[in-house]
Amino acid sequence: MKSSKFEQDKRLYAALLIGGVLIMLATLYFGAINSKAEARKAAEKDIADLKKQCNYYDDFLSADEVKSLSRLAEQIENIADVLDIMSESERSRFLRRYIGNDRVSCILILDEDLKPDSDYPEVTACYNEWSAEVSESAIADIIRYPRKIYSARIKHDSRTYDIAATARKDKTGVVFSAVLQNDEDLEQSYDSVRSLLGANETVLGGLLYITKDNELVGSNTDNKSVDKHEVDELNAYIAQKTDGDLTRFRCNGKIYYGAGAKYREYEVFVFYPSVEVYSGCRIALLVAFTLCIITSFLIITAYYHSRISHNREIERKNDIITTISCIYLLTVAIDLRKGTYTLLKYPREWGNVAAQGSADAAFYESLVNSAAAEFREGYRRFSDPGTLDERIREGGYLEYDYQNIRGEWQSDRIIPQDIYENGNLASFILVSKSTNEQKKAELKNQEKLKAAMKAEQTANQSKTDLLRRISHDTRTPINVILGMIEIASRNPDDAELQRSCRDKCREATEYLLDLVNDILTVNKIIDEAGEGNDSTVFDPAKEAEKVIRVADERAKAAGVTLTAEYPDCTGKPLVGEPLYLRQIMMNIITNAIKYSNKGGTVNISVFEAPDPENKDRAEIRFICEDHGIGMSREFQEKMFEPFSREGQAANGRFDGVGLGLAIVKKLVDGQNGTIDVQSEKGKGTRFEITLLYKYSSGELTEQKAETPPPAESLEGLNILVAEDNELSMEIVVYMLTDAGANVLGAANGAEALKAFTDSKPGAIDAILTDMTMPVTDGPELARRIRALDRTDAKTVPIIVMTANLFDEDIKKCTDSGMTGFLPKPLNPAQLVATIAGQCRRHK
Repeated sequence: MKSSKFEQDKRLYAALLIGGVLIMLATLYFGAINSKAEARKAAEKDIADLKKQCNYYDDFLSADEVKSLSRLAEQIENIADVLDIMSESERSRFLRRYIGNDRVSCILILDEDLKPDSDYPEVTACYNEWSAEVSESAIADIIRYPRKIYSARIKHDSRTYDIAATARKDKTGVVFSAVLQNDEDLEQSYDSVRSLLGANETVLGGLLYITKDNELVGSNTDNKSVDKHEVDELNAYIAQKTDGDLTRFRCNGKIYYGAGAKYREYEVFVFYPSVEVYSGCRIALLVAFTLCIITSFLIITAYYHSRISHNREIERKNDIITTISCIYLLTVAIDLRKGTYTLLKYPREWGNVAAQGSADAAFYESLVNSAAAEFREGYRRFSDPGTLDERIREGGYLEYDYQNIRGEWQSDRIIPQDIYENGNLASFILVSKSTNEQKKAELKNQEKLKAAMKAEQTANQSKTDLLRRISHDTRTPINVILGMIEIASRNPDDAELQRSCRDKCREATEYLLDLVNDILTVNKIIDEAGEGNDSTVFDPAKEAEKVIRVADERAKAAGVTLTAEYPDCTGKPLVGEPLYLRQIMMNIITNAIKYSNKGGTVNISVFEAPDPENKDRAEIRFICEDHGIGMSREFQEKMFEPFSREGQAANGRFDGVGLGLAIVKKLVDGQNGTIDVQSEKGKGTRFEITLLYKYSSGELTEQKAETPPPAESLEGLNILVAEDNELSMEIVVYMLTDAGANVLGAANGAEALKAFTDSKPGAIDAILTDMTMPVTDGPELARRIRALDRTDAKTVPIIVMTANLFDEDIKKCTDSGMTGFLPKPLNPAQLVATIAGQCRRHK
């Protein structure tokens, strides 16, 4: 990581350095070009100014010379005129006086051959000195053109002279005159002109020169030379001059850029020191360097700020990855940009895999091969990098559960780490954790759920079958009742037939009542199994005898022989709940009788032996074996489920609703017993039930036969009856009046409350009410009566008639102030006994 950061720093500094160098070079290049362009402009301007100065200089000098020559020309013409009109003596005096002027150097009177005229000896002395100038063609032309006047300023013997010549008027010839000019005065005039160049201001500190022929006419320097060849800069420039507009030359160790131009008979020059030419470039370089430093500082500051932020983000991600790694067995960071992977955490079997490497096809295939064969294709789709972007966008992360090659369950996740702005994945974390235990538990729960669903489906099917059977089993006795009533109504005079029809109707009704009671109380029986009184002392053989006596009657009615034996019963008393033992025996024996063929045999055996594991306990084995129709293997798998029944009884009737074996199973399990069943279709069934009971330390007490109670009477009692059903009211009224009671009827609870309120205190001995009625039901009637402000309201017996005998219904009635319960359908004897007993206790 450190080397990577160092490499990044080196790349940054190298980039900044290279960028700075390129910027400086570009600035130097373009600055030099610009500086030279500015120098060209300055040279053009300065040369233009010098040309103006030359023009001014020419104008100045020309004006002075013209004036001087004009005066001389006038003088020479005047001499010619005087010679023509004066006498010889006068002419001599005039010429001597004229020559006496200091400024006139020479006057010659020449003949037509341009030779001194002998008539004027006083002026011939200077001929030899000026013979060269006199013999020039310009003066000779005057002979041919007498009207012509020649004048000029010349150098003669290094001195300046103005000369003039004109035609003689007295005869053919020429008058010539030379006047010496004061060189000091001329020089002062020249200096005043030259000083004008010193006022020229150049942008680049340029050197300005004006030359004429080989003479230095003007300069803005301190150089006092007159000859241009004495100026070093001019000599160096002329020696190195190129065809370009600016010439680079070296002089006295300095570098100059110069330019020159020809103007009339003058040459003008301007030279710039290179340090001045490139001064702007130096400033540009300084500015560029400053900007590079500032920009580099800002870039480096931003870079390190970004690195700090990036490092913090990396630390945050690393913390997250570390936290994730604590949870998972395998953590792999995969960078799709670089095509690399890094193992952050890995199990022992990954020890031979490089910690870092290329995330190529071989790497992904190694991940795929870690899965079991049947999961590899799914894992290949899960880890396919080509489709990751689309799948990640849909779900945020990817997960795949599979079995590895060892058969253990694992769960792998792909968690996005870095994402491009376009939403594509840049890098991600692949994590894997063991879900073996969870998956096993999940599969186990799924199996349980499937089993529960199957059991529920089976139970639902059993309930459906139950409803079908109930429909059949209820319609059969109802059909008997309706048929017997129809037969009795058609034979009103046949007393024996009438009695037979009533008996059969009663039998069918009792069957219906038993059927309804079994259905309504089955849950209560199952829920309370094993929770009964376990302190009753009993003899198992005698309890079996009680069951045998009852079952024997049913066996005889079905044409089945019932045998019983108790070979190992010692008669020692046991402690437990004999009721449950009798229920178990009765249900098993009843089924054996029901599903035995007529003429068949049911064998009962009861064995008693000490428990091999605990001598203080007895092991009771109850065996019931028949040779009836037996059970199929399929039914044996579900025979203990509620509402399960295989088929028709051996006697051709549908008997029961499939609750007997379910009750037996619940009761046996509640007492930690066992059931062993052996059955074969068409051959019979053998049940062996084993139960454990404690031996009793006391003696078994014989129960004396109960003496039937004397017949009860309701003679003289006033009974208030609340019943909304007219037929039920009619039956109740009949039973009560038959027992001698006086009955006051009410169609609902509200009428009953009004009747009690309107009665005198103590006038009503008991209240008999239905559970469910319109307007005001039974419990509400009881609460309102108990709330009345009269003494008998708190004590009068209130007895409810109901078919709902569940715990919650009984509690609801008790809480409302009721004192007794009568199950429907009403039993006359029980009705009279309950009311009579309540009234006795009340009085």
